[in-house]
Amino acid sequence: MAKEHQVTSAPNDVPVSAGQPSVPGDRLAHAVSTVMNPGYVALPTFLIVAVATAPNVWTGVGWWVVTTLGISVAPLLYVALGVRSGRFADHHLNVREQRLVPFVVGLVSAGAALAFLLA
Repeated sequence: MAKEHQVTSAPNDVPVSAGQPSVPGDRLAHAVSTVMNPGYVALPTFLIVAVATAPNVWTGVGWWVVTTLGISVAPLLYVALGVRSGRFADHHLNVREQRLVPFVVGLVSAGAALAFLLA
């Protein structure tokens, strides 16, 4: 299990637990972040674009599956496994020093999906 990461709020420098909104603005930001999560926004958008631009529906669904696996599922799975193993503090990657490798994994994964789609 990952250790609880402490962050400091800017106005009064009082430590609060990461991921626990403490003031109304933080709660609003957390809510917007949750609703705009790629799992809720990107996946349906990918499907609509793929089906609308493909020669037929099944080709579009195939493009969507490849895109979803490469751009969303693989990087999110990598981060989830990293949190579970303790390499990352949380799934938001709040610790800046822990962001580089997941970023590179996401780029490589998206590149592989693009290469597969172009082939």
